[in-house]
Amino acid sequence: MKTVDIPHQVLFLLYLQNVVIAVSKSCFQSIPTQNIVESCPEDSTEWIKASDKKQCNRIIHNCSEIDDFQYHCLPNRLLNKLVEVCAPTKVIVGQHCPYYDLQRAIIEPNFNQPCSSHSDPCSEVYSSSVTYKYQQCYKEIKGRKTMPASPESKVSLDVSDSNPALLIGIYVIGAILIIIVILFAIRIHYLRPFTGNQNDQNINLHRRDEEIAFRAQNGGD
Repeated sequence: MKTVDIPHQVLFLLYLQNVVIAVSKSCFQSIPTQNIVESCPEDSTEWIKASDKKQCNRIIHNCSEIDDFQYHCLPNRLLNKLVEVCAPTKVIVGQHCPYYDLQRAIIEPNFNQPCSSHSDPCSEVYSSSVTYKYQQCYKEIKGRKTMPASPESKVSLDVSDSNPALLIGIYVIGAILIIIVILFAIRIHYLRPFTGNQNDQNINLHRRDEEIAFRAQNGGD
């Protein structure tokens, strides 16, 4: 009975699914708008001023509805930088501070940074664009004073915050290599029975030829 190496196929499908999800949720049009800043707006007035300066409404993108693509000022994933960026708003649920993932170009809730116990606790449900209401989410940033003061400072790429394009390239190359390995394994798996049957046929033909030759020789005698 023929069998297929299902574990490898399942592994590949799960891997490919994760790649598709990661890519589909990312907003790469946000990348050129990323800036490292020393501080974020402390109230709605400062937020409006920073938003007007950023002009996110002029960015051409296909990440979300026009009104959902807004100015943000958020910590990065490692909580050691503050990032200004134009990005789709994210609904934060469960009283956690949000962060901007420089690697994946997406806003996510930080489950390691709850804000329920803050002096001004965040709401159970709120939009990532109003994080300025919860200033303690910013005050917990490590080494904030060592960052460049200029709001026009571009994001520096290092090991912790690598280039998203490079990351996607690695995913794609990995997926291609896995496809090649799986196709090669399937080819060997299905070719093996055919090769075995062909060899058996050749052996049977050889034996039949020997029998015919033997009979002919005996008949001649």
